[in-house]
Amino acid sequence: MTGQTCLVLTVEVQMFCIPACHVGTGLVRSVMALRTIGICRSGRGETGSACRQSAHLPRTAPGGPAVSGAAPRPGSGCRRPRALACALRTLAVALAAYGMAFLDLPATPPRSAFLDQLADLLVLREKHRDAQVSLRQTAAEVQDPALREEARHCVDQLGQQVTAFDGKIRELIASDPDTDQRYRILTSIPGVGPVSAAALCCWMPELGHLGNRQVAALLGVAPFARDSGRHHGARHIRGGRQRPRNVLYMAALTAAQHNPDLQRVFLRLKAAGKSHKVTIVAVMRKLIILANVLLRETRPWSETAPGARA
Repeated sequence: MTGQTCLVLTVEVQMFCIPACHVGTGLVRSVMALRTIGICRSGRGETGSACRQSAHLPRTAPGGPAVSGAAPRPGSGCRRPRALACALRTLAVALAAYGMAFLDLPATPPRSAFLDQLADLLVLREKHRDAQVSLRQTAAEVQDPALREEARHCVDQLGQQVTAFDGKIRELIASDPDTDQRYRILTSIPGVGPVSAAALCCWMPELGHLGNRQVAALLGVAPFARDSGRHHGARHIRGGRQRPRNVLYMAALTAAQHNPDLQRVFLRLKAAGKSHKVTIVAVMRKLIILANVLLRETRPWSETAPGARA
């Protein structure tokens, strides 16, 4: 979508009832009316997801209406502004018809204020940690001793702030019994540390409530086929949630060395000649499936399977 104009849409919630005879007995649904909010021009090679993220959508207030979300593939960009203006009405009608066709989608409750606060703490910690690493690398290249010492002092301050955020994150998680239980189960897995567990609790709240293939696809580590007729293309991962995937990548590097089951998977794939990144993605997939199973069964990790215990 380089150099094209992307249409960014958001929704304005308008509540109205549909007669039960139209959508099923006793069923009353809320439907969203689309409202165009602006045009986002991608002039630096940004992808469609980057353009959509540039429209900062407001968070749903706690206790607000539940919504159903569906993600159709984005249509081709329109290069001519006049043609785009003429197509807006048709586009709105098409999107409305798309939404009406999927009234049976399960409703997603609004994101809680607790998870919003946890996400804010995690993002702030991440930014401070990135700044600390960047400044430490810069300080190593400074020639003046006084300036180098000042840079190292700033690095130490950033480290103290990161430690303070770690304490706030743990304190917030401990204040919610359900999240604290999930956190303890996740941290019982070798390779999953406090930050990884907090990130999964925050950005993967569906863990324990979905199937194993679903959580792998939701994270973005499920392989998708590219077959057509007699052609069998290579499997590739795509999509998914970037923040928890980035965190789980680091956890998989540790789990491949210290988790007995995942270490066997890692060594088996390496012996089969798989590349390092392919083996790590496979470990990530095994790791998120393991977390999903443990949260579903509400039990901590153990080296011995429950059925094999004496």
